[in-house]
Amino acid sequence: MEYYTSILKSSDEDNCVSFNCPHCHERFKLEMNEFEEFEGNIIYCPSCGLNDEIDAFCSDDLIEAAEIEATNLVKDYLNDMFKGLSKKSSKNVRIKTTPLIKDSSPTLYEKDDLELFKTNCCDRVIKINPISYSIKPYCPYCGGVS
Repeated sequence: MEYYTSILKSSDEDNCVSFNCPHCHERFKLEMNEFEEFEGNIIYCPSCGLNDEIDAFCSDDLIEAAEIEATNLVKDYLNDMFKGLSKKSSKNVRIKTTPLIKDSSPTLYEKDDLELFKTNCCDRVIKINPISYSIKPYCPYCGGVS
């Protein structure tokens, strides 16, 4: 059985959203319109330069929200499965169940704590940690050094 849902996250004031590198765990941001126009299936980390599938770069808060959504789905299934079990099973046996309470999904928003940077190779806007300026960041789209 497959289940699809959408998790909404607003962009910051510069229309950028967060990604986390699966290799060095550094957080960076990409401009949303440029990212949606990107036709590749791998991106590069601006800090370490290693690449991976786009899905591997999900931000921690997005993963947490997806885990809460999955847990709530399981709770719904368990509540439905045990709904009729609270009745008297026999003269001597009585089973009482209480429904599981769903967790509330967190409101996802972007912290604006990274600095704007424009890549030289692809002419795209990214946001990186200010310390990364001094080490010449990699372009997330082509992997070139900016």
